[in-house]
Amino acid sequence: MSMPKYEQIMRPLLNVLADNKEHRLAELIIGLVKYFKLTDAEKFQLLPSGKQEIFVNRVGWAKTYMQKAGLISTVSRGVYKITALGKQEFKSQNTTITTKYLRNKYPQIIDFIDGWKNKPDHLNNTPEPSTEINDSIDPIETIENEFNQLNYQLANDLLDKVIANPPQFFENLIADLLIKMGYGSSREDILKNSGHSGDGGIDGVIKEDILGFDKIYVQAKRWGNTIGSKEIRDFVGALQMQNATKGLFVTTSKYAKSAIQSLSKANNTNIILIDGIKLAELMIKYNVGVTIKNVYKLKHIDEDYFIID
Repeated sequence: MSMPKYEQIMRPLLNVLADNKEHRLAELIIGLVKYFKLTDAEKFQLLPSGKQEIFVNRVGWAKTYMQKAGLISTVSRGVYKITALGKQEFKSQNTTITTKYLRNKYPQIIDFIDGWKNKPDHLNNTPEPSTEINDSIDPIETIENEFNQLNYQLANDLLDKVIANPPQFFENLIADLLIKMGYGSSREDILKNSGHSGDGGIDGVIKEDILGFDKIYVQAKRWGNTIGSKEIRDFVGALQMQNATKGLFVTTSKYAKSAIQSLSKANNTNIILIDGIKLAELMIKYNVGVTIKNVYKLKHIDEDYFIID
């Protein structure tokens, strides 16, 4: 059998997990190799980078899409299990699972497939993962598109990791990110009255100058629910109690329109809102919670070298 595409792996992957047991990724890959009857040559065929097997890469994409649809859950690092929703889908054996099918049946995956609406313009047309060569696309554009797709998946995974950790971890993360961005010199320099979820309104203070003449007050919310206008009004009130004119509100979720609109009523107070989308992008940009896996150098001809005087 030829190498299956990632969409072709989705249904068999769900079938392997249908025994309701916890499975390590390595176990799933072994089961799928047997299902597709891959030869050793196919099994060990590598990506152009030479860093990973193509089949393992495609299993990873299939797993990610089904996780985002709610059919598979992560039990612990590298360990997965079918969900109640996945059990229901397992019964539909006559249906082929594709990206389009998941999108139409499971609305929770739409954000992942379409991308966040507020993400930067250069990511708005990020394609779905593909191993097919499109002759109509410039090779450089292909590289950039694939790079953006990988970063997009990484951002999703980062948010999942952040949300899975306790509030204190989130506040420490925000402090670490701010330090990497050039604000403050240590966590202790930024964090204030932190360490519990009901923290009132101010989690930290950023000194914009070395003497602390100008300060930015920080609120960090590790929430799954959308931030509404009430939370913003409470933050504005906390800033006013401090006679503060600048505030930074960071959350792992999103902001409701009413929350954004309420900023117009914050007279003489400049407040910046960072949602989960922007937070993940900043973590990637400033290397917080991520590490460099590979570095590729794209070279071109040095025309000056070939100029003969």
